[in-house]
Amino acid sequence: MSGPVTRLKLISILETVSFLGLLLMIFVGSEEGVSAVGLLHGLLFLAYALLILVDRAKLGWSSAFVALSIVTGPLGAILVLDRLRREHLGVADEMT
Repeated sequence: MSGPVTRLKLISILETVSFLGLLLMIFVGSEEGVSAVGLLHGLLFLAYALLILVDRAKLGWSSAFVALSIVTGPLGAILVLDRLRREHLGVADEMT
């Protein structure tokens, strides 16, 4: 895996999927599931936020977009995926 685009795509997908898993555990009433998936989701969110902060300059993202992407959590991850798709469609991830 190389470059910020690939890393951010992967972590954004994992963060969003883990959030959906957490919602599922809450819905089915599994306290153990909420604890386990909640921990995983929290760690993935921290990695997501860190990668956005680290790679923002390489991607040319504004502070406002970075803040929005982090504050909105899983919805922000969807915004990030959409922006990466639009800005890097068909472009090799060579920004290392």
